[in-house]
Amino acid sequence: MRSFIYLVEIILVTILLISYLTYLSPTSSPREYVEKLSREYEISTLCASISRILQNDLDILEVGILNYVSFSSFLKSFSQRIKRYETLRVSFDPSYGCIAILYPFPNIESYYFLSSNSAYFTVVNYENYPCSFNADRDWKYIKLDSIGNPNISIYLIKENLTNLDIYSIFVFDSYGNPIEIEYVSKDMYSINISLDPNYQTQIIKFPIYILFRVKGQSSYPDLIYLKGRYTNLTSIVGNTIYQAEPEYANWLTIYINTSCIKKGYLTFKYNILPSKIQTLSDIQANNCYSPMNVTYFKGKFFEYYPLDIEKLMITDRPKSLDYTCNILVKSGLSLSEFTVYGS
Repeated sequence: MRSFIYLVEIILVTILLISYLTYLSPTSSPREYVEKLSREYEISTLCASISRILQNDLDILEVGILNYVSFSSFLKSFSQRIKRYETLRVSFDPSYGCIAILYPFPNIESYYFLSSNSAYFTVVNYENYPCSFNADRDWKYIKLDSIGNPNISIYLIKENLTNLDIYSIFVFDSYGNPIEIEYVSKDMYSINISLDPNYQTQIIKFPIYILFRVKGQSSYPDLIYLKGRYTNLTSIVGNTIYQAEPEYANWLTIYINTSCIKKGYLTFKYNILPSKIQTLSDIQANNCYSPMNVTYFKGKFFEYYPLDIEKLMITDRPKSLDYTCNILVKSGLSLSEFTVYGS
């Protein structure tokens, strides 16, 4: 009965709206208004439906494809920009004036979240107040298409590991799933990684990605809150098996004044693909400390997209703007924003 009453109310509101629009522009056909209203209702329904079914384990490319398939069948043209609003919680000593934290931005080929003295993201606190920050692009990655056994020994071409943050090493498969590490050892140019013996190399989905942080200066803090994930050994074990030249990752070390942190929360805002630029502050990294703990609420810690996701964007767009809508992920921490054009 309640649904029937709501339906009647919607019909009455529609009739009133059409009557009002006809009164304002009597040369226009009421049918045109009905068609436009029907189309906007269809778009908003799709937005709401996609919001309900999206889960946090969908990656950027999957979200983009889902949106494209859902909308392209009946719309003349649209553009999409996938936004991220991702929150983390930090615990730190109140005496610290500045902390250093890792933020794992997605690795998208040819697009970087740090450029010169600017960043393609913003950081806000619990009260939505923008925080000043600095950042280092000091994270690198190695891509291995195969490995013979769980003990990986790599000579790093053109890379000096004197300032390696020993707590910073991660390994992921091609789906972004973390692979546990049993122990790590290193010298100036080589690194040994022994994967958890429970992992069988023949069932790992290759390629695998090894990420690590090499600090710009020895005085910069290690990210101690990342420790405990593996054992650090004092010397290299075995002979070098692989040679690799590391690439820069989009993972960044962020230096931020603790005076901006309210109630222990920070939110990172950025777009896929990057757009807005935020000027970096003059925070001195050697005056910062690692927090005691950082809790991340990301669906996936490592995201890598070798495909050009701009192919999902329709570039020949009409000039008239018809409709916009937002698609919230279940956690509420990220959304996809649509601008729908054409008729």
